[in-house]
Amino acid sequence: MLLIKSILLLCSVATALAQTEYDALVSTAVFVGKDTTVSSAAAVEIFNQPKNHPAALASILYKLADDSRLRPYHKDVLTDSSAYHQFLDKVESFPGFKESRHVYTRFDLEDVDLYSFGYRVSGKYIPNIMPANRAALNFQRLIPQQLESPAPRNWLLNQIIVRSDGHGEEIQFEVAYIQMMLTREATGATKIDTQSLRLEQVVYTVDSNWLIKNAEELSQDYYEIVQIDKFVELLSTNQRHLRSGGNDDTKGGKSTSDLEAWIRDINDTEITRTAAVVEEIKTSTQRRLYPISQLRMGA
Repeated sequence: MLLIKSILLLCSVATALAQTEYDALVSTAVFVGKDTTVSSAAAVEIFNQPKNHPAALASILYKLADDSRLRPYHKDVLTDSSAYHQFLDKVESFPGFKESRHVYTRFDLEDVDLYSFGYRVSGKYIPNIMPANRAALNFQRLIPQQLESPAPRNWLLNQIIVRSDGHGEEIQFEVAYIQMMLTREATGATKIDTQSLRLEQVVYTVDSNWLIKNAEELSQDYYEIVQIDKFVELLSTNQRHLRSGGNDDTKGGKSTSDLEAWIRDINDTEITRTAAVVEEIKTSTQRRLYPISQLRMGA
């Protein structure tokens, strides 16, 4: 019986990996809640004091991603087809993480514009630690408006969401991805074809007691402490590759663009999951959406 269960587990893992094959990956990282980390804390204090556990989780996730060669910030798009698989394996096997929910969802995308995509995702996404409309908007942001030729066809949109209760007592994170096909119009514009989409969400709870118990060893293994804001930056596809017109506008050392300003406007607006509001967003953004510069493929 044990042998049969082991074989079934291996088969399910192999099936999941086979279903996450991709030609190109883009990623975003998000933090919700309150970061209570003391930025000046020593490495061992990051792991043995619950208030510092947001940075502890950020450091662990960053190292697991870096060890897997999942480095979206340094690439236009990631084309290493094994990096994401390795990252998922490392997260799943890390002893300080406890999986609390794992959901697969398949749904058909019949309307092939960007806004219908966001609306369909918001209706299928299960709001574990982030509202569905916000998660859907994050996925929507990852779809490039234009592609170079030859363009990758099989895309994986990845999202890592970290949430802290503000006391360091309960920290959760979710790894969610959508696998979809994108094609290139003759004009270079991205085309979303009618297709069946796969959405997977895995939620983990951080075992704070385990982090405290193993703080000394962790402070040596994870000697590069990464604060939450740096984690969000490093685990997200670099926004400079989404600037319009190739302009290198900066403000306070940080790249900005009309597109990013538009995204902030939408993020600051309370969006409800109704067809009327989606139509309102669609109508208003037709006047405010700016072209995105073409993405260059990164090896």
